[in-house]
Amino acid sequence: IVLIFLENERRVRVESELSALNQRLERLVDDRTAELNRSEKRLQYLITSNPAILFSCHASEGYPTTYISPNVEVFLGYSVRDFLSTPDFWTQRLHPDDRTRALSAMASAVVYGSAAFEYRFLHADGQYRWLRDSLMLTRDSEGHPKEIVGSCIDIDDRRRAENAAQAAANDLRRLIETA
Repeated sequence: IVLIFLENERRVRVESELSALNQRLERLVDDRTAELNRSEKRLQYLITSNPAILFSCHASEGYPTTYISPNVEVFLGYSVRDFLSTPDFWTQRLHPDDRTRALSAMASAVVYGSAAFEYRFLHADGQYRWLRDSLMLTRDSEGHPKEIVGSCIDIDDRRRAENAAQAAANDLRRLIETA
């Protein structure tokens, strides 16, 4: 009877200790979950308030989009779903004169690990706008190309200003030559 009593006493003490440990673990999990939620909200704010569109795509033919930041709707007029649901959404909207160069730059990123290039992209309003992409290749654990991550910024205003400055310089040169 004494042994049964002692064993029962030990079991009650162990259960009490386990219950206290379980409560501490639950508080720790709750704290970490709350911290993770705050970090996720902060990251989401940084991504959406950034003037660059952040994206990732497969490092394979057609380069289908795997992620694109929600601010794509503000800058290009398309929804995230547009990019993610249609594998060739990006390539279909490249300006015909820039398509070969843009696809070549993507292939270069797969070969060399990074690339940066400028091209015209069809905005949802039907106008082509100049964009600049900066790309970086990620690899899997075996070193094979996995995904391209990058950022895209609208440089249309800069390109228009450069073209206007070039046209003005050409006009001035012609005027001087004529004089």
